[in-house]
Amino acid sequence: MNHYLRDNVPRKEPGRVSKFTDQDMVKFLTQGFESLTARNFEDASACAELALKNKPKRPQGHFLVGLIALEKNEFEAASESLKTVLRMDNKNATAWVKLARAFFRM
Repeated sequence: MNHYLRDNVPRKEPGRVSKFTDQDMVKFLTQGFESLTARNFEDASACAELALKNKPKRPQGHFLVGLIALEKNEFEAASESLKTVLRMDNKNATAWVKLARAFFRM
């Protein structure tokens, strides 16, 4: 995990409950998409994992996982992640396009 991720994960302070906020989610997803663009799949996956661990009912983390899998030519994994996105948000046009791409390349 790169220094950005290591240094920016919300930490639990003594006597306080650590909360992964929507702002944290945006921060890690942004970093994840930037890492994916740079083809740094390890960091992109770490960001997606943090998003899914803390906000599993949000489609954005699943979408990032699907995009990572597409870029790695893991089309079955990509289709599963993208189908999860679409179960959560069936009007996500980009997820539909990416799912079609995964099916086409299988």
